[in-house]
Amino acid sequence: MRAIPGNRSGAHLHRRLAVNVVALVLFGVPTVVLAQSMDCSKIKSTTVPVELVVRFDRFEQAYQVYREAGKTAVLWTRQTTPHGINISKAETINGFGIASSLTSTVDKVPDQEAQHRYSGIVIEDNDHRHSVSYKVSWTFKYRNGTARQVEQGVDYTFVSAGETTIGSCALAVYRGEVKFTDVTSGQTDRMFHIYFPELRIGVTSLTPEPVFVSLSTSFEPLRMLR
Repeated sequence: MRAIPGNRSGAHLHRRLAVNVVALVLFGVPTVVLAQSMDCSKIKSTTVPVELVVRFDRFEQAYQVYREAGKTAVLWTRQTTPHGINISKAETINGFGIASSLTSTVDKVPDQEAQHRYSGIVIEDNDHRHSVSYKVSWTFKYRNGTARQVEQGVDYTFVSAGETTIGSCALAVYRGEVKFTDVTSGQTDRMFHIYFPELRIGVTSLTPEPVFVSLSTSFEPLRMLR
């Protein structure tokens, strides 16, 4: 998820949020990491909850994933920015969000819930290793009782599959790039994507090399701000 500048208009902030939540749970660069002791075999072969902390240019993000049976998981995130904190929770299938909620201390970013619907892709069968174009429809409901519909075109370009080592754990990683297009306005966002299939975590960034700070099975579970 990206930092949301405080001087953006409300409509632009909402569009950015749609991009951010989709990017959180979709997709995938070797990078610099800090060493940390962990049970890598447990992380890769069981559904033990895992926290991945990533540092970007102007903010830090913690991803906490609770992997369930099959391809489902619950992904919590905390984004700490110069403008405040965003905490979100997403229900996912195969790394794709199907429902999400968000609370924030960032000015002009309202607390919200969203439902996500996909067309042009079967999310259960997508392996994140092929380029694909599809659409996502969002239904946002805000704390003040209002609602909003958003539709985005998503063009995902697969780049490569490889391995990234975080601490002592070597993880499979799929690398790609994605373009989000707001169907109504035509405005676009382009990002790099790093998807960890063993964790079911997708990391998005404006640059190809964020810093993977830590990977751990011991952490304080995230909770909504209110």
